[in-house]
Amino acid sequence: MVRQPLSIAALLETTATFSELSTQFQTVSALDTDQKMVEEFLLQKEYGERLYTPELSLYSAPVHLLAHYANVKNSVLAYHLGSLLALVCLNLVGSHFRKLNTPKILEVWGARVSAFTKTQSRPFAFMCICMNAPEWDDEKTPIDWVNSALSKSGLPSYDEILKHAVNVLKGDKAVCDRPKMAERQKYLRQLGADWLDWRREQNDTAIDYRHLSQAHLKTPVIIDATETPFLLFDSKFDEKLFDSLDMFDEDAALHTKSLIFRRACR
Repeated sequence: MVRQPLSIAALLETTATFSELSTQFQTVSALDTDQKMVEEFLLQKEYGERLYTPELSLYSAPVHLLAHYANVKNSVLAYHLGSLLALVCLNLVGSHFRKLNTPKILEVWGARVSAFTKTQSRPFAFMCICMNAPEWDDEKTPIDWVNSALSKSGLPSYDEILKHAVNVLKGDKAVCDRPKMAERQKYLRQLGADWLDWRREQNDTAIDYRHLSQAHLKTPVIIDATETPFLLFDSKFDEKLFDSLDMFDEDAALHTKSLIFRRACR
């Protein structure tokens, strides 16, 4: 047994793992029938074992929670449903939290419930939606299940929530006071809106080979184990607007400033 709190990192990992899984299944689909059956079985087995690896519980906790309440026995399906719900929770806004139906069983938590709502805790929202959700029905699609879970939780549909998030990204005109970073900020914000809108249209969260025909979807810079940056699939991503070392330094500077500010306020 592992005691593991939910976190935003775990929600992000759920969507990332499903993208990885979806890409593997698409690759396997090119094999002949017999090979395909063997490889798909092995993938199911691998991801099922990951769910029960104690060292990975930080990342598998949301999927376990969902599988329990929705009575899902298939690990791949659990990751699929979990990724859809995680993406929704990561894009909720204040008005959504005010509408969120909290399961009565959580009333024993007292003031903690209102605190989670006030601070817009995404893991808390994920848990509430899982507890409100119906059990999985093989006659339904993953997006049907997610929309039913959202409706029972007093929330809009997957499409509506992500459409609102896309509009917020596109309408945000705030920029950094440093011209160099402001240009990058604007570029990355537009890319974020494009990718999120595509995931909304697909009724799926997986970022895999399907995006290749979409010229406006530019795969960002990837850094491998040797710290070498590269681009996949001849991506048209503008590397000049994303120098990995520069961005790392900027991130470190922000954390340092935040730490200094907190100490000054003590």
